[in-house]
Amino acid sequence: MFVKFALRTAAVLLVVGTQAASAADGPLPFVDELRVGASTPANGDFQVLFSPVPAIGLPYDRNLTWLFTPRPMAGMSVSLNGKTSIAYGGLTWTLPIYGRFFAEVSVGGLVHNQNLNQTYGDRPSPLSTRILFRESIAIGYRIDDYWRVVAFADHGSNGDLGYRNASLNHYGVMIGRKLSPTPDKPSQVDSDLAGFSWSGPYAGFGVALARGNYNLLSPTPTDVTRTSNSVMLGAQAGYNVMVGRAVLGGEIDYSVQGLSGSANVTTTDTAYSVSSFWLATARGRLGTEVAIPYLSNRTLIYATGGAAISRIGNGYCQNASVQCYIRPSMDIGGGWSDQGKVRAGWTAGGGFEVPLARRVTGKVEYLYVDFGQLSFSNATGTNQISLSEHILRTGMNFKFD
Repeated sequence: MFVKFALRTAAVLLVVGTQAASAADGPLPFVDELRVGASTPANGDFQVLFSPVPAIGLPYDRNLTWLFTPRPMAGMSVSLNGKTSIAYGGLTWTLPIYGRFFAEVSVGGLVHNQNLNQTYGDRPSPLSTRILFRESIAIGYRIDDYWRVVAFADHGSNGDLGYRNASLNHYGVMIGRKLSPTPDKPSQVDSDLAGFSWSGPYAGFGVALARGNYNLLSPTPTDVTRTSNSVMLGAQAGYNVMVGRAVLGGEIDYSVQGLSGSANVTTTDTAYSVSSFWLATARGRLGTEVAIPYLSNRTLIYATGGAAISRIGNGYCQNASVQCYIRPSMDIGGGWSDQGKVRAGWTAGGGFEVPLARRVTGKVEYLYVDFGQLSFSNATGTNQISLSEHILRTGMNFKFD
């Protein structure tokens, strides 16, 4: 069935693509490319890529033209055996690699039709949220000005921002038909970054991957270590002063996250947990502008550090007649006593930032966050924990000067 579907859809695309070759001047003026294909596990895939979004009025480095001309896209992956199907949308960036080869990265979201909070033996489950984040990567080959073939992998999950985080993954191949023979690499735009300066106020947004490390210190006689991973979504604002090639500044940020960990004190009646669902930092930044080959002649490399704040939640259950937490698949809330406190810690790290346009920069940074040892009172005494985070994030800033 899988092979038959791939052959049939390829034939349909051939007919549709040929008939729509003049669509740029006809009924589909905003459609740039149509794709069909197949993916595991036994899914049929269809995707529409729309005309690139132009970077109107933005002077930028001509080597980054591909970054400023993403294509909006929408698609679906339909299960051919009655399992989980998805519909999705987002933005796709196409980067020429060498000759006829190119790479693609897509980000966006998806909606699925699987029953929530139900365990299946034949697919990833249980899913706890209807809408998931979606990311994909692909390698493609241009057969000619119109036709191309793309091998892709995509991933959908809630990033631990919802309860449970089962993921939907697909691997497959699609055949694409462009509706006009536009080049994969957009026309180059002259660079206009001569007047760029790091000085002044800015604000922006970011996305990150966070790994939380919990040490549950008491009332167990030995340490219990738990880890938790989460996507982070946040925003930041700051101010820089440039002295020569040195840059001194300050930044504040706020992010939502979904870190949590739990452990059994005994096998039947006592358990406790810890969680952190948001994080704010206030940091100083000290860096210098350097030239890095193949990246930017004006790269800012910086170190950063300061204060971190979060609401740390603690749950404790001690009741011999109530099951608290026996195994990961059984979480019965009866008997839990929950509390939380806003706690302060410290953070340090570093990163690099590059100008993408006259008033736009992009950055990648790493932060280590430590809240030290925390104490919570419960019915039987004191519950002690420690929490730290490793954060890798990327984002964009927009200058106001």
